[in-house]
Amino acid sequence: MTRQRARTLALGALALLLVGFVLAQAFRDVTPPNVWTELEERHETGTPFKIFLSADEPVTYQVTYGEERRTAVAQDVTFEFMAAAGSSPLDVQATDGAGNVTMLTRIIQGVTLAEPTLTVQGGSLPGRAFTVLVSHEAGTIAEPTLRIDGRDAPLLTAPDGLYALGATPLTTEAGFLPLTLSWRDALDRDAARTSAVRYGELPTAVQELNIPASTLSVITPEGRERENAAIEAARADPYDPPRWSEPFLLPIEGRGTSGFAIPRRYAPGGPVSFHEGEDIAAPTGTPVAATNTGLVRIAGMYPIKGGMVILDHGAGVTSRYYHLSRILVSEGDEIDAGTILGEVGSTGLSTGPHLHWEIRVAGRPTNPLDWVGRVRP
Repeated sequence: MTRQRARTLALGALALLLVGFVLAQAFRDVTPPNVWTELEERHETGTPFKIFLSADEPVTYQVTYGEERRTAVAQDVTFEFMAAAGSSPLDVQATDGAGNVTMLTRIIQGVTLAEPTLTVQGGSLPGRAFTVLVSHEAGTIAEPTLRIDGRDAPLLTAPDGLYALGATPLTTEAGFLPLTLSWRDALDRDAARTSAVRYGELPTAVQELNIPASTLSVITPEGRERENAAIEAARADPYDPPRWSEPFLLPIEGRGTSGFAIPRRYAPGGPVSFHEGEDIAAPTGTPVAATNTGLVRIAGMYPIKGGMVILDHGAGVTSRYYHLSRILVSEGDEIDAGTILGEVGSTGLSTGPHLHWEIRVAGRPTNPLDWVGRVRP
């Protein structure tokens, strides 16, 4: 073989090797695997969560979360971890048989859930006002709603948290009012907590008033209907914000003649009813002060209540003043605590000069003396 021929054969072999190498590179698998994940990225701290991984070919999975690492050779696989507090990366590495690698990172939010607490102040007896305090860590609950005895109770804001006002029914028997707090938690899930306002028995000794028939003659169906319609029309909206920020005041100084919640009869053998306010005897003409800041809803003379003023203090709280001889405010007036709204008298169903004074929550009568010197009961 001549030297020229040998050189030609060598060059041809080299060319074939180069073509083979190029073809091998062209058909070599250099495509990373496609990987899909199914994962919720927010979880309660300290609870397990799962990540499902799926690839378009069998791969070696290596998943790292915090100090934990999981490895598996599979096409589809599920791993479980325990959620840590705060934000932490979850790293996924998938390697196929040709050494191609796909890497993914997901951020897991470990959320610490705090249970709100319900604390009841007051309401230990029938006809008593109470406050439900809702305490919780900032940002842990959203859209909180409270129901008292199955009815919505607006939640108000104070420096010590959220609160709602309520009143136990005026009855002789012990009982309870169920409380249900509902909210959306930090994971946007519905949550609820229940409690109750419990109250004891009310003394049942009946006070015999023995009011003369001439005085009772002011009670007529027409008079009752007129007064009830006026009071119903003046009902306070519990969703109005509180108009007061200072403690409630005693409207007059005087002698208590008939206390709140006392069962009594107007005449021998007559029906028993509860006294829904506090009667304070004082001379006719004694100035009567507004127990707190409020909007005048009613100011006028009525057949049974006599001279009547009703103040709306917001948040469903009203105060009422009956048997006034003079009225010194008008409906629609906004008055401050201590404003003189009228004078003591003996108008309507009354046997002598006195002030009948009430404070109600959502229409329910409460012991007004429980409010004196306090911003809330």
